[in-house]
This record gives sequence, C-alpha cells and structure tokens, in this order.
Amino acid sequence: MMVNRVADLTIDEFREMMREEMQTLIRQTVREVLEEVMSDEDSDEGLEFKPEIAERLQTYLAEKPKGRPAQEVMKDLGLLEDG
Repeated sequence: MMVNRVADLTIDEFREMMREEMQTLIRQTVREVLEEVMSDEDSDEGLEFKPEIAERLQTYLAEKPKGRPAQEVMKDLGLLEDG
C-alpha cells in the first residue's frame, strides 16, 4: 500500500524515508562537487592570490581546533563495539 501523506507514516517509516532522502542528497552533492573539482575548467585561472589571503589562511590553519579521529567519535556514539 502506497502512503500518500507524511501524516500516514509511522515514525520508523518516516525515519527510513528521511535516511534514504539524505543519502540521495549527499550522493548527489558529492557527485556535483567531484565533477566541479575534476573538470578541466579552472575558474580561478588568471586571478591573483593576494598575500593577505595567504596570511589569513595560515592564521586559520594555525588556530583551528584539531579534530578527533573518526573511530574514537564512532566508539563514543556507540556505533562501534569495543575490541
């Protein structure tokens, strides 16, 4: 039986639908970004890289907080078993 309205969905059905929609959206976005990055066009070609930008980037990289390993975060969230 086809569900015609969100109101007719159970919570589990809604969660599954949203999970599938998010996966599709993420896949589509990744494909678009990869196509853009791997295209032969260089949209920055001919533009000047100003020293102020390089300095701001270096400052950001020096100050940004360090992340945690993905395995550690997944373990903390209970997504991995100890072992």
